[in-house]
Amino acid sequence: MEVGMLTEILNKFVDAFSGGFERLQPAINGLLRIFVTIDVLFFCALLLFELEQWKSAFRKIFVLSLWMYVIRDFDVHATRVINSLVQAGLMAAGQGGTDARAIINPSRILDAGFQATDVLAKNLTNAGPLDIADVIAFGFSYMLIVLAFAALALNAFMAMLEYYLAMAIAGIFLPFAVLQPTRWVAMK
Repeated sequence: MEVGMLTEILNKFVDAFSGGFERLQPAINGLLRIFVTIDVLFFCALLLFELEQWKSAFRKIFVLSLWMYVIRDFDVHATRVINSLVQAGLMAAGQGGTDARAIINPSRILDAGFQATDVLAKNLTNAGPLDIADVIAFGFSYMLIVLAFAALALNAFMAMLEYYLAMAIAGIFLPFAVLQPTRWVAMK
């Protein structure tokens, strides 16, 4: 059975959403510049009125640098974290070295379901008219296994869509985390 259509549909969605962070990058950088400028100006005003110590300037520079590093390459960092988690799961399952993309390919998952039920399908076609109990047992087992693999494939499909959509949306909220008063926006 041809199941590659599921991956083709997913690839169309991924192509549409995967460039979202790059397309939003100018807006993200603009917001980041605004918030960093506000934070630096506020810190300088506190230093000017001697409400802040000079030794906290190094901490402030470090924190702002860290935020800028995380926000500017957020999509790269998130993808690396996800891939490393998938690789850790594959290693724990004894499948180290397997491509991380192969494990979340919905068409491949659905195809594995059809391969797993191949023996049941052959027994169903070879069953005679008097083998009603076998037909019911094999048919019910076949349906349950295929539905379970279809549910897994659908979950993988939805997880990939949610991931790429979240990558596009999260980037625009991350610059709000630079300032303490607006940090709640980034945490939502």
